[in-house]
Amino acid sequence: MSALVWWIIPIVALAGGLAYAYWVTRLKSKYDRNTARSVGRFRKFQESFRQDKSSPDKPNV
Repeated sequence: MSALVWWIIPIVALAGGLAYAYWVTRLKSKYDRNTARSVGRFRKFQESFRQDKSSPDKPNV
């Protein structure tokens, strides 16, 4: 039984490493684009507050 564990652990580690390498090379660019778009929207949201404070028409609350 213990000999089986010594085979299973490296095989699982190898499979995990290969899955991570696949994710980095194939899928990460798609993930990064969505993240950059989300960050861009958040920055636009933040800028809307800065613009409201700087406009002289509206009273500061």
